[in-house]
Amino acid sequence: MSEPFRHSFAAMTTHCELLFYGVDAALGAKVSQAVVERVDALALRYNFHAPDSWLNQTINRRAQQDIVLDAQCAAILATVRHHAERTGGVFDITVGTYAQALKPVGTLGQADAVRKRLQPYTGLAAWSLDGTRLRLHNPHVRLDLGGVIKEYAVDEAARIARDAGVQSGLVNFGGDLVAFGRKPDGQRFVAAIPNPAQPTQLLFGLDLENQALTTSAHYARGRKLKGGTLSHVVAPDPERAEWVSASVVSASALLSGMYSTALLIDKNTVLPAHTHAVVVDRAGRIHQLSAPQLETSSENVLECP
Repeated sequence: MSEPFRHSFAAMTTHCELLFYGVDAALGAKVSQAVVERVDALALRYNFHAPDSWLNQTINRRAQQDIVLDAQCAAILATVRHHAERTGGVFDITVGTYAQALKPVGTLGQADAVRKRLQPYTGLAAWSLDGTRLRLHNPHVRLDLGGVIKEYAVDEAARIARDAGVQSGLVNFGGDLVAFGRKPDGQRFVAAIPNPAQPTQLLFGLDLENQALTTSAHYARGRKLKGGTLSHVVAPDPERAEWVSASVVSASALLSGMYSTALLIDKNTVLPAHTHAVVVDRAGRIHQLSAPQLETSSENVLECP
């Protein structure tokens, strides 16, 4: 089997890797450059932590309730809105409203108090979208698209590669990935999923073909506070969450990312059609969840030794 073309770069505080089969160095380099430029532009535009980003200057530091969006941003937010509504508001981009107030807290009790105080200014009722017109219904709400744009960038990278004629490859941004085609030997790509109890160890693998995969976990990017760990996922009680890790396979990284996050918050989140998930509970047991209703099985899961 011929060696694939590989290109690695850093973006959105994440190690990103492109792997293409059946391309020469010139095409691989050309596609990689186009991907990096596209990803860098998305990161610059939507960076929640950069004061001068378009997201912060135009939306989060707005001078008015209504904002007219460009077609790209409107399409992204329309997709987000649809699935946020489908999850009953479990997936929520208004969690940025909490960000500044949570920075100085030192205990989980203080963090809970902040969330309780600001909760009325978050959720689906805090924003609406009418075509390209975004309306934010109170002055406190801030949008954080950190759980959206990286996944959208993964989809965009795969699209750029396919449009350029790459027929087989893998786009992997820190574990959020899209696999398209098969390897030259006919084998599918296999994604390895970490053990939530020991993230440096692999727990199982999932084989993919023309599919996207994301994994969300309470152990990832957690912040240690007095009384426990403050999860990066805003959940009512992450210390007692049923699922500690959720990996979702779907047609796009953006879709997978929204539902892998939602499952960590509400274990009863119903997956959309043609989507399935593999979750790990607090005892380390593996469960497979499928649409249209959640069903438990161990089919198609490769456990790692």
